Amino acid sequence: MIRNEKSKKYENILKKCIDSICSTISFLKKEIQISDLNELPSQTLITMLAVFFYYQKIKH
Repeated sequence: MIRNEKSKKYENILKKCIDSICSTISFLKKEIQISDLNELPSQTLITMLAVFFYYQKIKH
């Protein structure tokens, strides 16, 4: 159960999620020159890239 887990574990997971989203936005701005998320063909791309950065532990 989540209540029984140490909060530090979930704090670390949340931080990794936030870092991966930041890396995604940075990647899109720097490498693809996307200035507005509405320029993307699909918003799903953000999620897929964030998952990629999360598991690859890449900071962009």
